[in-house]
Amino acid sequence: MRRFLGICTVSALVLAGFFPLLGMEEGGRYPSAREGQRLWGVCYGPFRSGQDPSAGIFPTKEELREDIVFLRGLTGTLRLYSMDTGFHILEFCEEVGLECYPGAWLSGDREANEKEIQSLIEATKRGFQCIRGLVVGNEVLLRGDLSREELLDHIRHVREATNLPVSTAEPWSIWLLYPEVAEAVDFLLVHIHPYWDGVPVEEAARYVLERWQKVRERYPMKEVIVGETGWPTLGEVNGAAVPGERQQEQFLAQFLELSRCSGVAYFIFEAFDEEWKRKFEGEVGAHWGLYYSCGALKPLLWELVPPEARSGLKREQPERE
Repeated sequence: MRRFLGICTVSALVLAGFFPLLGMEEGGRYPSAREGQRLWGVCYGPFRSGQDPSAGIFPTKEELREDIVFLRGLTGTLRLYSMDTGFHILEFCEEVGLECYPGAWLSGDREANEKEIQSLIEATKRGFQCIRGLVVGNEVLLRGDLSREELLDHIRHVREATNLPVSTAEPWSIWLLYPEVAEAVDFLLVHIHPYWDGVPVEEAARYVLERWQKVRERYPMKEVIVGETGWPTLGEVNGAAVPGERQQEQFLAQFLELSRCSGVAYFIFEAFDEEWKRKFEGEVGAHWGLYYSCGALKPLLWELVPPEARSGLKREQPERE
């Protein structure tokens, strides 16, 4: 697994007052990522407009391949949430040279959980060289879908059945509350969302790095990766956090520059808007993407992505019988 520079660099930046320097440049622009530099990692949900896993409407194999080939120009690493389309995605990641952190989606459905876990284990037996780590569950403790012991049982099962690093994904505050879970994993995948914590966008990048550092200080022997961070472009105001495309640009510009300087590993949430989430998470849940569901780049992000990722792609959904 990759290692990265971290806590000492970030501590020095905090103490030196680096964060306030990440303001707007002359001409009304925020600092952008280096020209041509891909993002460290991006969260990928494959569902296009009209598709919905809860309704059993999934992308085709060709649609998945189109996405993965395109995303190769945006990032070097993808994070996946479920094995329902996982084998095809891993196949295409292997083909184009993308690294991947596949995940097993866990819920209160024990039968579905077992299927996800077995599929995740099976993926490791197929010899995919693109897999860098395995993610057992996503925010299951936050939602209360499983108990701590149930989650630990799944983590232990996957660790015993594979020879790859294993983790689960939870918000930073949950990791601090469950040291037993932190002890059981090989690395920590930590969600830090300033929007959900009601933080104004002006303070958001600093907030992410401070929370990352807090978790890192609590568990100094573990690698800590920011498993999700981002900013929604539409939806409800949450405290001092206001959704919007301008706010997304500001947060990402500042966070990407800060992460580049500090060496923090991260996954931006997320690649594409996912319209199906609206019925579960409201308007805000459907609008976290760097790209619209149709595949077009959100225009204010033009200078924040590599040139080869700026044109977007045409994510047409064919008519289905």
